Amino acid sequence: MNLAKSLQNIQPSYIREILDAACAPGVISLVGGLPANDKFPLELMAKSLKDLPNRPELFQYGNTAGYAPLLAHFREHYQLLSSHEGIVCTGSQQGLDLIARSFINPGDTIVMEAPSYLGAIQVFSLAQANIESISQRCDGPDLDELETCFATSDVTLFYAVPDFHNPTGVSLVFSSTPTGRFLVSEI
Repeated sequence: MNLAKSLQNIQPSYIREILDAACAPGVISLVGGLPANDKFPLELMAKSLKDLPNRPELFQYGNTAGYAPLLAHFREHYQLLSSHEGIVCTGSQQGLDLIARSFINPGDTIVMEAPSYLGAIQVFSLAQANIESISQRCDGPDLDELETCFATSDVTLFYAVPDFHNPTGVSLVFSSTPTGRFLVSEI
């Protein structure tokens, strides 16, 4: 059986390569997403884990949007509008993949900060999107470049990481001005 055309020219996963190197024997990893093993709250988790045999409903197939009580909590806590729905993902990659499958067609234009999260670049590339980069400054994306992209291209999506940006670590505050233009400042 032949691979789908979209997968025939796929590059190796950047994230997988980074994690392979970070987990190699003798390496002290400073990679984000890999906390030290001794930092997991295992004592707090022990009771929940011990109680799993008494919760058989957790082993059943469930709603594809996620665990209903958790979704209800999010809806209330984040005050989602009745016209909005939530979904629980297993990680950012799954969320990005769902966004790409739902909203991006081959040839669509995606604008991203540069540098940007390698996993997002890979997902949008697999969706066969045209990726346009705008500069990432010390206080966030270059808004003049972003405005030019929207004025000169039919942009489908602007991808940005507004807090704890990967890979720069910048966190931003967005506020609008009386002219409607957004101001970006570092926290």
